[in-house]
Amino acid sequence: MQEPISTPSKLLGLGPHLQAMMTSSLSLSTTPPLRNSLSQRRHELHLRGVTSYTSLSLCSLIPALQLMENDVVVVVGPLPSGIAHVISHVVNELHVPLLSFGATDPTLSALQYPYFVRTTQNNYLQMYAIVDFVDYYRSTKVIAIYVDDDNGRNGVSVLGDAMSRKRAKISYKAVFPPGATESDISDLLNEVNLVESRVYVLHVNPDHGLAIFSIAKRLRMMDSGYV
Repeated sequence: MQEPISTPSKLLGLGPHLQAMMTSSLSLSTTPPLRNSLSQRRHELHLRGVTSYTSLSLCSLIPALQLMENDVVVVVGPLPSGIAHVISHVVNELHVPLLSFGATDPTLSALQYPYFVRTTQNNYLQMYAIVDFVDYYRSTKVIAIYVDDDNGRNGVSVLGDAMSRKRAKISYKAVFPPGATESDISDLLNEVNLVESRVYVLHVNPDHGLAIFSIAKRLRMMDSGYV
């Protein structure tokens, strides 16, 4: 039986909510039924990032970028698409794979970023599936609510293309900045509530999504008559 290699391989986790998940995954990977050649190497987990998506920025990841130069074998993170674009350039140069289950921007392609591995569906599949739901309920107009960043704009662009194929359209685009406060979101929802359509497509990160649903509930926008 091969002896475990003494030098640990470094796994870098980027972004919020990763500690419990990755620690559990590493523990599971070393159990006897799942042991394989990779489990003969000791894994050393390094977590970098912040507590929320809204505060995640390139500046906050500088220590992580420095760490990547020192024997990191894989980078894992639910990175926003904008940050994932930047990190993908770095991992291409270092020949280190980046596994992301949060970057859905379709412009992040394996052709351009061969070391980027997407482990979730991209915006094309998500938006076309949403439009199928909209079409099922015979709606021809929707309001798109999204963050004003690359991922938000690209996602809503795909949504518009998908809607046009069903002879439908985005009747109103409600956009807010990445650092929007609850007051900003409340004002935006009051604004869209005056628009004729009652079908909303929300394309935001998890932090904003929770805030929007909470405020929408207070404004009674989750009652009967809204979708």
